Amino acid sequence: MNSLSKITLNVVLFLCVALGLITLHLCRTWWRIRHIPGPFPASITNFQRMGWIGTKRAHLILQGMHEKYGEVVRIGPNMVSFSNPEVIPTVYPMRPGFPKSKFYVTLRPYTRGGGALHAVFNTTDEKLLKQIKSPIAPIFSLTSTTSFEVLVDDVLKCLQEKFDHRFAANGEIFDLGQWLQFKAFDVIDTMTFSKRYGFLDNGRDNVGGMLGTIVDFMRAAAPMTQIPWLDNILRKNRIADTFWQTFHRTASLSILSFVADAIKEKREKLENGEPKDGDKVDGRKDFLTRYIELQENNPKIPPWAPTAWTFSNVIAGSDSVRSVMRAIMFNLLAYPHTLGKLYDELRSADLSRPFPRYSDVYVHTSTRLSN
Repeated sequence: MNSLSKITLNVVLFLCVALGLITLHLCRTWWRIRHIPGPFPASITNFQRMGWIGTKRAHLILQGMHEKYGEVVRIGPNMVSFSNPEVIPTVYPMRPGFPKSKFYVTLRPYTRGGGALHAVFNTTDEKLLKQIKSPIAPIFSLTSTTSFEVLVDDVLKCLQEKFDHRFAANGEIFDLGQWLQFKAFDVIDTMTFSKRYGFLDNGRDNVGGMLGTIVDFMRAAAPMTQIPWLDNILRKNRIADTFWQTFHRTASLSILSFVADAIKEKREKLENGEPKDGDKVDGRKDFLTRYIELQENNPKIPPWAPTAWTFSNVIAGSDSVRSVMRAIMFNLLAYPHTLGKLYDELRSADLSRPFPRYSDVYVHTSTRLSN
């Protein structure tokens, strides 16, 4: 037998062994929870579910799976979806030691110099979570957050003026959802940095396409949440990151650069003894000032914590506030009778003008529910 035949035989043997091992792995994967119904591809791979995310219709596809297979559906080799809310206490018991999955790891922004940045939402390390969550928990208490109402009033005044003079006066049709997004970001800017970046003033995303960048960050991370190990191969390593940066700046780097510039500017003001922006209104400090002071006064807090906290404000704050406002307005406009009822209640209630305080609405609602 010549050398070429030996090489060919070795290649064939290798392929046969590899194919056998892959087949054995797939059979074991399918066998594990084979009694739970679901689409066959989902029983041997997570790539099908990853493909659902790419369609932006994953929630509708999942609903369709439940309509086809029932309340319990296998949507991955080791993943099951439940549609009955009554089983939530059983599936997610309220007990300590229930770790986060690697789903959250994919939501960490990455840079070649600093690696993946941990934050309160995306860290899976319980010890680290306590280290970076406990110091800022009081800042997000109801008493603390309602102290920002005066700052938010400035944003509401700007929004009211735009609606009245730019649209209502001219009968112009506009995208309410987009303007609510502008408002959400300006609110977070005001509470975090004590200044607006002018989304409402200019009626557009005028901070280097920041709103679009946040969307890009979420869209890039979303498919990876279904196969976390793939995230390390395709995005979060020096080679992959260098490759992507060759074509365009990654979303996470753009957002982190924005955050770094804001922190640098704030630190310079504090070090130079300039008046703190956050002290302009009744002695209130903005989030970033508090973050910096917390880290400087507590050596146990890692030096990167202010970056992580501020990143979360920019990403989660504006996005979640926007989503809630858009959902509320959509449903109110979709159901005019509900909008009319809410309007009548607000008109008849003895609320602060021009913008009700949280305490006014809370007391009024509590009283109405108790009657």
